[in-house]
Amino acid sequence: MRLPQTLPAQLYLLAYDARRKRFAFDRHGSGCPLWKFEFAARSAIFTDLYLSGAITDVDGKLHKVSPATVQDPVLLETLSGPVSGRSWPDLICSGGRGAADAVRGQLEDCGWVRTERRTLGVVGTARVVIYDADLVSALAAQVVGALVDILRDNDAPPRPLALGLIAFEAQMPLTEEFMSNQYRRQTLHQLTEAAIEPIDALRASIQKRLTEMRRSAGGP
Repeated sequence: MRLPQTLPAQLYLLAYDARRKRFAFDRHGSGCPLWKFEFAARSAIFTDLYLSGAITDVDGKLHKVSPATVQDPVLLETLSGPVSGRSWPDLICSGGRGAADAVRGQLEDCGWVRTERRTLGVVGTARVVIYDADLVSALAAQVVGALVDILRDNDAPPRPLALGLIAFEAQMPLTEEFMSNQYRRQTLHQLTEAAIEPIDALRASIQKRLTEMRRSAGGP
């Protein structure tokens, strides 16, 4: 079975921690809490639709392009919803956990993700398993390689680069080496700001949410 081809499905798999048998954005995650991954999943959905030509930007708002051929159920459901004429940050910030849950369900339906439950005495445990960790590792290497290429001012394939920028802004574990280096971190933030609207909107939406959380906690 080959890797899922859509950006949101690939992004979900890239969050898998093979050692801990869980996804890195769950409630125990540190760098990428679930709300931030939800923003990232929505960004990946709209980025996929954007790169495929199904949508575009008109004066800072989403505009559907006709005719558009979209076959993936998650992308199609999003495109069929009330999205036209809305601003990109609004699209990234709204929807609860709908995008992440939809992608997770799709991956479970096709056999890429499953939950194994065991009983040890009177205690029940569960672990998440993905179909092929080696394929996901190869995808991660492509994504990291695309970020390295763009930092060196070389050409990078659009889809792995898009995944890399989304994962970086969401602080997913595979981008830790870029976040720990000040020059790389600042440069990638600048590149995200200059990227297509669904990716730039992710950066802006995360920063807005973090500011709101600091103010709610009594910070500046």
